[in-house]
Amino acid sequence: MESSQVERRVYITNNSASILKDAYAQLFIVLSDELKNSIYKENLSWILSDIEFKYLFIELLIFDKNPFFTLDPMVLKKKDVGHVFFTNTPPKYHFDLGCEFLKSNYLNLQIPPEINERGSEWVAKFRKFSEENKSVFEEDQERFLNMLEARFNLKNRPAKVNFMNSGRSDFADLDVDKMEERIDRHLADSRSFMDANPKIKNLNYASAAKIKQRTIIDPLDEEWHSFYKKELKSMLRYYLRKKADPELSYSKSFLDSLGFEGCKACGGKLDLT
Repeated sequence: MESSQVERRVYITNNSASILKDAYAQLFIVLSDELKNSIYKENLSWILSDIEFKYLFIELLIFDKNPFFTLDPMVLKKKDVGHVFFTNTPPKYHFDLGCEFLKSNYLNLQIPPEINERGSEWVAKFRKFSEENKSVFEEDQERFLNMLEARFNLKNRPAKVNFMNSGRSDFADLDVDKMEERIDRHLADSRSFMDANPKIKNLNYASAAKIKQRTIIDPLDEEWHSFYKKELKSMLRYYLRKKADPELSYSKSFLDSLGFEGCKACGGKLDLT
């Protein structure tokens, strides 16, 4: 009997990784001290909230494919938030790290409020027409918008929405030891900032949505959440991925089992589609 082939590794965009992580976030995960200690070499409960710990732990689940946290492919379907179209295609993985579709940004459009106001039947018609003419959208956006205006008698053009793709940071290119040095320096700076501004502890574990909903946002709170905490979470995500796989790649068979599809552009070049 022949030995099994080496597992093929593939790459996904940050947007696709977010879809995957949001699916895992729907699972019930007990945030024990053991779990929190697994994120880094020290317990970061003084700076991270439980939901932040949960999303970081999910980075480990994605690579480890822990059998106790099995995903149903149906939960990977993108949420229909009722205002964008071109959302019904499965998430893609890429065979080539240099693939242009791995690095390029994804452009979408918002469904105009006047269409939403006409009800779900008109939203469905709008989506159907858009999907049927997606090739026009990709080739000539001005022509596509003119077609929408004529077909639906629009007074307001759809707003453009840009989704940023992978764009690996310089931090991602560091080895694990160098990453730890950067993280440790950032943690030291964060502690100093917290000690100098103890009132930020009042909102340390608040969600980003709660911070934004405040009528008056304290500049110190904004700096704490938008720089110190946000930068730490970004570094830890890359750190956890790098420890699991230096190439920041994913298991093809794992993604296949969840309904991901191979990119026809880079897969076609390698005769892998």
